[in-house]
Amino acid sequence: MEVEPEAPPEPPGPPPSPPGASLAGLPNIREVYQDRWAQHGFDEIAALELKCGEDNTLDMYINMDNLHLRNEIARRRNLDPNDLKYWFKYGLCLLALGMLYQFRQSRVDVDQQASQEEAGEDIEVQHFGDIAAACRGLAVTVIPVIAQLGRGRDEAVT
Repeated sequence: MEVEPEAPPEPPGPPPSPPGASLAGLPNIREVYQDRWAQHGFDEIAALELKCGEDNTLDMYINMDNLHLRNEIARRRNLDPNDLKYWFKYGLCLLALGMLYQFRQSRVDVDQQASQEEAGEDIEVQHFGDIAAACRGLAVTVIPVIAQLGRGRDEAVT
């Protein structure tokens, strides 16, 4: 019988991430208010803009003076406006990341990837505008959907 030496104790801290998981994939989320709309090409119904940041990061600019967000704040006076802003900001962020993820997963054409690398252009960046356009429509529904999800949970508990 062979006995292996005792394993050293693991250092304190968070557990290791699963393979392929990384915090480096999270975007830098930046709030944009009306006084900075011109810098991002926003208007009252613009929801977000995606840009490539430094060090191969993703910068996400969220329009915090979006018309639909302002309407929801006015309509839902019984809820904290900061909660509604939080729902709007992170709801749109998650939806945009889901669309970006789906786009990345659907890029399986090896020839397209090879020509992209040879041309030196990033096809993914070309789709940032499509994601931003889709989020214009999602901005209308993100807060009502989250509010309804919360209501459903409360009703199920009682």
